[in-house]
Amino acid sequence: MDIVKKHVTSSQVKALMDFMKRHPNIAKGVNSGLEREDVEAQWQDLTVKLNSMGGPVKSVDKWKKTWSYLKWNTKKRAMKQQQSFCDTSIGTSSDHGEPGQNIHKDTEEPSRKRFVSFDEEIVKIERDKLELEREYKIQKIEVLSRIAAALEELANK
Repeated sequence: MDIVKKHVTSSQVKALMDFMKRHPNIAKGVNSGLEREDVEAQWQDLTVKLNSMGGPVKSVDKWKKTWSYLKWNTKKRAMKQQQSFCDTSIGTSSDHGEPGQNIHKDTEEPSRKRFVSFDEEIVKIERDKLELEREYKIQKIEVLSRIAAALEELANK
């Protein structure tokens, strides 16, 4: 009986992250000017690579869901971290630890550090996505304004 692996391996996550760093528009889910078929072909290539790495074997749609979940989970953790920071940033200095106390930052687990790094990457990707969307909207308004001006000029002739 074959054992089905459900959890993605760290090497698969790293490969997925590396791919998304090289293809930020795919990572952000914004229209990059590529045809849908080209984007799907890139996802298919990524799927083949990820499935050959010795972790779970998934379809393209399942890898897309995995990426979506990783982004969602990272955002959720970032919000918790931000809330925790806000909750602990108010108070006396004794709330933040006195000399000689064990401060958890010095004893962070390696896996936690990996997730923090991953969180920072996702936050950066989301920030870049918002910037791209803003730029796209500005360009769209400029194009529509030029079209309106051209139509008005034609109407005046």
